[in-house]
Amino acid sequence: MELRHLRTIAAVARHGSFTKAAEELYLAQSAISQQIRRLETELGVEVFRRTSRKVELTAEGRVILGYAQRVLADFQAALRQADSRLIEEQAQHPELKGMGTTLTMAYQLNWQLCVLHVGDSRAYVYRDSQLHQLTEDHTLTAQLVRMGQLNAEEAGRHQLRKVITNVVGGDTAGIHVEAQALELQPNDRVLLCSDGLTEMMSNDEITAVLDALSDPEVACHTLVERANDAGGRDNITVVIAAFE
Repeated sequence: MELRHLRTIAAVARHGSFTKAAEELYLAQSAISQQIRRLETELGVEVFRRTSRKVELTAEGRVILGYAQRVLADFQAALRQADSRLIEEQAQHPELKGMGTTLTMAYQLNWQLCVLHVGDSRAYVYRDSQLHQLTEDHTLTAQLVRMGQLNAEEAGRHQLRKVITNVVGGDTAGIHVEAQALELQPNDRVLLCSDGLTEMMSNDEITAVLDALSDPEVACHTLVERANDAGGRDNITVVIAAFE
């Protein structure tokens, strides 16, 4: 299933527009229909039911997507609570003013992966020798790129590229918790990393390491070493999970 369709599933999980999204997914293209039928075979249940008038989720399908929705909502609520707690702590202890953190996390539910993100670290999925970025950078330059005011090359060397627009804590209360759920496939590898890696290595360079090294631990060490060799200007954190 293509990544753009995985994001459609994420929208279903978040917003609960089950009937409309089910129809869009089912009718989008034959590959989507095949993926749905494979999912139904593996689970032993009918997830989607097509009538003469529309496509709708069965009760079992609602449970599956509804569970992902609840997990995402629970994590989003927890992160908002953490944000409020950090702001309260700063109010009580002025020496902690500005205290905050970025966060990128992934939670596995069988073959569903829930991803939550705040800040400028990244989550990727490596599939079929291609690296797909799942998260958006919450930085000033990334926002300008999305608005069409900068291109990616300009953003990469911009003097304000380290200005983060969304953190847990920080100077003001309130965060946007980016959340999505996607279906994993056998041989997928999920990569979580800080900007210390992506500042030093391009996506093509990261992909080349993952192409060459199937062992997650070896790949992690190699990526950290390559980033340090390239200059290592920031802390470098790399986590890789393999799904077989």
